[in-house]
Amino acid sequence: MSIHNHKELHLEENDILQAVIDYTDLSVMQQQHLVQCLQCRTRKEHLEQELARLGQLAERYAPMPQKRIIVEEQKVRWPLLNWKIAFSAAAVAAVFLIVWGTVLIQNQQQGNIGNSAQDMVEAERLMTQVNNLVENALPPVYLDIVGETSLSLDEDFMDFLIPIDEGAARISTLAKKGSLIC
Repeated sequence: MSIHNHKELHLEENDILQAVIDYTDLSVMQQQHLVQCLQCRTRKEHLEQELARLGQLAERYAPMPQKRIIVEEQKVRWPLLNWKIAFSAAAVAAVFLIVWGTVLIQNQQQGNIGNSAQDMVEAERLMTQVNNLVENALPPVYLDIVGETSLSLDEDFMDFLIPIDEGAARISTLAKKGSLIC
């Protein structure tokens, strides 16, 4: 707002022009001033009338075109474009499925090989345990009791471990070796 009178504030030319173009762009205070001030409202109406006359003069004095101008519409080839996009998408999907299927099959085969290898390792462990039992069938606790690591498992020793008659336990020669019976 500017001061035209020393007593009263009025809208500037730019504010009046803005009121003509778009009234809502003015601040609330400027809008209220325009409603209340007869001088600013008259200036706005005068500017609107001048612009309307200028438009009428331009219409009247503008030459008519000699030739009618026709803007050619560009033909849009959507069906062909859609067909190309669909074909491309189908090709990409097919390649993806082939690659994915190949990787899946390879993983399954490697999984089977991995399972076979694991089975072979477990079978090797079992055979090692069986061979150890063939060499020495006694658990380590009994080997400590016997005191010998390389035993010949003859019939006397087996009779000592597992007596035939439960009522009358037999004492073998191995049991008599180092001790006297009282």
